[in-house]
Amino acid sequence: MKKIVMIAVGVSSLLITLNADEVESAYKQLVAPSMFTANSYSLKTGWYKLDGVGGENADLDNSNFVGSYYFGDKSDTFRVFVLGGFGLTDITQDNINLHRSSGTVDKAEFDATYWKLGAGLNYNPTLNLGFIAGGSVMWYNSDGGNYGTKAKLNMSNPKDRKIKELFDEESDNRLYDIFTGAIYHNEISGYKSYFKGILHYLSFDYDHGVSDTDGFELDMRAGFHTNTLMTLYRTPLWMEFFVAGNILDSDLSEYVSFDNAFSGGTSVHWLIGPYIPKPFGEIFKDVDLAWNLQGTVGDNNFDGWKTSVSLNIMKF
Repeated sequence: MKKIVMIAVGVSSLLITLNADEVESAYKQLVAPSMFTANSYSLKTGWYKLDGVGGENADLDNSNFVGSYYFGDKSDTFRVFVLGGFGLTDITQDNINLHRSSGTVDKAEFDATYWKLGAGLNYNPTLNLGFIAGGSVMWYNSDGGNYGTKAKLNMSNPKDRKIKELFDEESDNRLYDIFTGAIYHNEISGYKSYFKGILHYLSFDYDHGVSDTDGFELDMRAGFHTNTLMTLYRTPLWMEFFVAGNILDSDLSEYVSFDNAFSGGTSVHWLIGPYIPKPFGEIFKDVDLAWNLQGTVGDNNFDGWKTSVSLNIMKF
């Protein structure tokens, strides 16, 4: 009889663990892509679809005001830079199936705000080649209360309790990003071409004791700026054309929900630095205002597009 009781207790504990693992996995598969795209230079501020969790494809959108500033002059060998900003992100999946005892198919959503701060060092051994290294932290906060179901969560059921904890309560998550890379640029007949490759080590630190997600991502971008196409109020206007790629290792892609994404697009730039009043005019003399349009496709049904307005400081 004692053995039977021990076996029953063991099976019960195993079922509770399996139930918790399924809910935690679903939680990470919604939070991780939301944080990843918000942190990515190529994918931030966009509208995307991606593989869902046991249901329909998820809808993801994010918008932000994130930028960087390089101290010193373009000709300096060493330049310190800072980066940061804030944004909003939302990921929603209809018909999510977590195999609840009620048999219902539910709806999950994470509507979050985030802040990002970071710094690094830029080393330029030549006028055409530069290296960077740095790090950043993103704080991602969701108020919760976003799990929709026709069958009320049963607090005596371990899986429903876990759903309540992860999906319906406030959560504070962090994303740590350590990066290093190289940037090459050149100018021929007024056309400024460039290529950059940045390797990121990303660590997702989830709330509620959910296990971390850690892995590497390679962020690549190549393109060129045209020469001046016209002047607008006595300052130049030009265009940029670019392609970009994001390659994730298997540890990240398991929860970010895609292995790779490739983008292409264009930007229209207008130099506005000369119009910035003193005392900021000298500091931001190279700032341009840009309108950006980009399309993205990837594996596992990941695709989307973005349009945005940005303020930029040319690095060359």
